Amino acid sequence: MVQNANQSNYSIYYPETGEVMCCGMCSPADSVANQLDGWPDHYVYSEAVDGETHYMVEGAPAPRPELACASSYSVTADAQDEVTIALPAGTAITFQGETSVTDGDDFAFTTDIPGTYVFRLTPPFPFIPLTLTIEAADAV
Repeated sequence: MVQNANQSNYSIYYPETGEVMCCGMCSPADSVANQLDGWPDHYVYSEAVDGETHYMVEGAPAPRPELACASSYSVTADAQDEVTIALPAGTAITFQGETSVTDGDDFAFTTDIPGTYVFRLTPPFPFIPLTLTIEAADAV
């Protein structure tokens, strides 16, 4: 963000989780605290923080953790080749409009139907959500 001397960047975050709710620029700079109107129980930070990639830890921005997996995999559509991914308990897995939530077990995928399978993985905060694509190729 480009700013002049009378403007100030800010972020509003929830102190319990560190989740950044919004960020922006305020003019004049001394009215940053006014941005908390409508955000009870939230704190303001004096810089713009991208909440998609960062959260607040002990009052400072930190990178949000990513799931320990790739975003794409390939399997053979033979009902035996399997993709297995460890996910945190409470991760929502969405496929074709249906959502289920993990209880701490690994995500395991196998199929006998060739095609492209796309899953939306939404782990508990502060993890970053991920779109997972699995290409299932014809068994030869």
